[in-house]
Amino acid sequence: MAAEGLIQRVHGGALLRSPATASYTARQQQAPSAKHNIAQVAARLVQNGQVVILDGGTTNVLVAQQLPLDIEATVITNSPRRPSR
Repeated sequence: MAAEGLIQRVHGGALLRSPATASYTARQQQAPSAKHNIAQVAARLVQNGQVVILDGGTTNVLVAQQLPLDIEATVITNSPRRPSR
């Protein structure tokens, strides 16, 4: 089943394959308008003095790009990619 891409073998068992196995570039192309709208709304929720955690997802890169340049907040991420402005 692992050879067919249906499961992922792990120590002690197996997991169903995640639908998020598409490449980062491919995921950027999925529902770009919806991602942009979500990013705009989410960025407006961030206030000065807050601590925000953004994972490395494609929508969250857009959130980071929408944050005001003068925001005084701490943003923590595991994303190795630095969003361009």
